[in-house]
Amino acid sequence: MANFRQHSLGRKWTYLRQVVNNPNCPEYDPNLEVEGIEDFKYFAEWVEADIGARPDKPNDILVRRNRKKGYVPGNIMWADARAKSYTVDQHPKITYKRKTRFIKDWARELDISYHVLYRRFNQGWTMPKIIKYAREHGYNYH
Repeated sequence: MANFRQHSLGRKWTYLRQVVNNPNCPEYDPNLEVEGIEDFKYFAEWVEADIGARPDKPNDILVRRNRKKGYVPGNIMWADARAKSYTVDQHPKITYKRKTRFIKDWARELDISYHVLYRRFNQGWTMPKIIKYAREHGYNYH
């Protein structure tokens, strides 16, 4: 196996070691579960066995499916920036007119601001009220 500095997972492993072990790291979380945190070779082997080698797409990164769980088998995937935003707990789904979509997808489909939709939904507003408010105030999707 190549030196971890040249391996496609090397930067991620180094970052995770900082998150778990360094109290000065802004994302410090000593409770984050990371399979193979002490041994890069083991980390790289289980990741590649679980989800395969990193795709050739330069923007693909290793992410957790559910951010409430750690970097463990069954909870990781390769994703680009857009797919990364669709992890389980970051963006809830909304059901409206018998369709269930992520907030970002509703914002795009209805041509209203994602941030207005997200904030108002979390404040308990109904979808029709959010849509009316956004359109009356010119909060279009961008």
